[in-house]
Amino acid sequence: MKNTFFALAVSGILLLLLETGSFIYLWSVDDQKKFLVNIESSPQVFIDYFAFDQFDPLLGWSMSYDNVKALGFELYHNAVLLNGKENSCDRPLVIYISGGSATDMTFDRDNWPKYLHELLDENQYCSKIYVGAVAGYNSGQELLKIIRDRHKIEPDIHLSYSGANEPTNAGYTTEYEHLFYTSNVESQAPIFLPNTIYLLRNLLFPSEFNVKAFEQVDPIVFWEDNMKNMQALSIQHKYFYIGLLQPVYGFGSENSSGEIPENIMNKHLKDYQSFYPAAMDIADKYGYLYDLTAAFSHLSEEVIFKDDCHLMNSSYQKIIAKEVYQLILPKLEKYKTEAKE
Repeated sequence: MKNTFFALAVSGILLLLLETGSFIYLWSVDDQKKFLVNIESSPQVFIDYFAFDQFDPLLGWSMSYDNVKALGFELYHNAVLLNGKENSCDRPLVIYISGGSATDMTFDRDNWPKYLHELLDENQYCSKIYVGAVAGYNSGQELLKIIRDRHKIEPDIHLSYSGANEPTNAGYTTEYEHLFYTSNVESQAPIFLPNTIYLLRNLLFPSEFNVKAFEQVDPIVFWEDNMKNMQALSIQHKYFYIGLLQPVYGFGSENSSGEIPENIMNKHLKDYQSFYPAAMDIADKYGYLYDLTAAFSHLSEEVIFKDDCHLMNSSYQKIIAKEVYQLILPKLEKYKTEAKE
């Protein structure tokens, strides 16, 4: 019994020394993992934060059915489905919403599509809302996604809510693909002894495969082109399109609770200052684009954002939903008339 205990103790000490040495080495090359136990490898942690954990061959990453279901949502045609009064008529009005984290229901279940859905129900509109937004997506990924999934959803209205991800993430292949790959495949460490096993695996079975981000394009040109292309697609397939320039800190409100590090916040603000004035001019130029940066102008003293682009609470999400509702109201009235006939 003593020999067994001694052997276990020695083994434990050796493993601890190996993990410590591996951690120190990986730390020296800025690639260290959690020490001893890598709790971030737990699938539930990943679900709680993003609810997407799989590669999308076209878009880089996407929501998996199981993870979205675990968050309490229905996933159809690569989008979260918000069911309304669709059973009260022969064919409901179908709305498709694209965007990034400020629209993604799995990132924040209180994002504005939820309240647009409630407004439609309250006003007795027979509708289905597909929220195809995914955290990190830019307008280029929105365009590619609607091209791929449009025929499955057959929308009557497409709403694109973008702006925040354009300045630092412009391009059909972006830095996010690289980060997603390195954090979930190339650099994925096991739960136990993560530094030791990760280091041994890379020494014994080195991988020559590497993912690099493409060089960025001009964010303004990129965004404008994608807005035009989504509008052209809607004309071709006979549905209604609206591009929405989302409010962000500095262009929507000067108040934020600053829930991200100051250096990251400052970088975002610098990027927004170079992108948003030109984007606002573009939004004024086209009849299908709407600038929502003034949506909170009557609340100048309130803290609107919790970081650079995400709203503090549901009251501000409801303001966006009401703005969007008013924009699509002419289409809703037309549909209501057609439905009666």
